[in-house]
Amino acid sequence: GVPPRLSEFAILVTARLWRAQYEWFAHVPQAERAGVKAQTIRDLHKGRMPKAAPKDERAIYDFIQELYKNRRVSDKTFERVRSVLGDAATVELVGILGYYVLISMILNVFRMSPPGDEPLPFAEK
Repeated sequence: GVPPRLSEFAILVTARLWRAQYEWFAHVPQAERAGVKAQTIRDLHKGRMPKAAPKDERAIYDFIQELYKNRRVSDKTFERVRSVLGDAATVELVGILGYYVLISMILNVFRMSPPGDEPLPFAEK
């Protein structure tokens, strides 16, 4: 139910928040193919709100930020996403977010990096 562009956008937001090197590396090309704009990807990579992103992506960005920070979302934020996705796809979005947080944790714990001589997307702390 979640369109590929919005799913890939959500995955990139999650990868950035977790600084999941391999996840970012693997999903940037998929996000580009799905229609996420290059400027949006650059903003996410820098940890900035993608202000030039379409309204639906900005609604999902706010939803993700609020959910990961507060462990909940406000009624207003929920309604913004539900108006974009509908009920079933909103549930699916939460599932995608949970899954990619798990993937981010696994990738980070086992220090999965891009292959070969590919640069790390994020500085290691």
